[in-house]
Amino acid sequence: MKNACTNTKSEQLSGQSISAGLALGTPQTERASAVQVQQAIARHVALIDTLAKAIELRPDYPSEHMRRCKAYMGLFFDLLKKDVRYAQQVDGWDRTLVVASAQLHDIGKFAVPSRILNKPGRLSAAEFDLMSRHASIGRRMIQQLYADLPDLGQAPSSEQAVEEVEPEYLRFAECFAYSHHERWDGSGYPEGLRGSAIPLPGRMMALIDVYDALTSIRPYKPAFSHERALAIIKEGAGKQFDPGLVEVFAAHAQSFAKLKLRS
Repeated sequence: MKNACTNTKSEQLSGQSISAGLALGTPQTERASAVQVQQAIARHVALIDTLAKAIELRPDYPSEHMRRCKAYMGLFFDLLKKDVRYAQQVDGWDRTLVVASAQLHDIGKFAVPSRILNKPGRLSAAEFDLMSRHASIGRRMIQQLYADLPDLGQAPSSEQAVEEVEPEYLRFAECFAYSHHERWDGSGYPEGLRGSAIPLPGRMMALIDVYDALTSIRPYKPAFSHERALAIIKEGAGKQFDPGLVEVFAAHAQSFAKLKLRS
């Protein structure tokens, strides 16, 4: 199966593409179109926020997990823009879309039975198989959302520009949902991608998703301290996580801890 969000595409997601359709025309029409595109983005974000709130209303879903991941993603994005190893890759990304889309990384868990989400012990092989399907299911749910709402975000006289917004949003959301359980050493799912073949959005989400899980109460574990979580993440560098991302995270670990304390 071909990865829905290939590394090349995801790392070239560009906010500049949103304004590509605005390059021609008078300054007045360009300004009007830019406003319409921003209004379209705002509608996308409002939809994401609503979906995230609905997911967190499910009694067996970790409380406020999506909201915290959204905050962590904003911080991570800002840090990577300043890091020479990643700045070029994220420079063109639209921050609003990236941060908001992070909330949908676990949307596929709607299809996971409560008995599995709430199990206090280790999952059986069959249960793990059901749990692991949430990545592919999440991607299909996001794709279906846009198939069912083809006019979402469109604005008069800015059709080309708004058409650029939707694919960019869709790719980010898909990447988060589909690839955040891939592992740097290739032992993850759903495709077993290895190293930099994993889209950067997925590598980012993999780390912050685990950090929040480690520092939060789960049916199978108590909340770990920030220090213990950081040690586990460092141990996972080059195995579960992109080692460069671990370095960035570790260098600014206290900033992530402060976000956790605010939740």
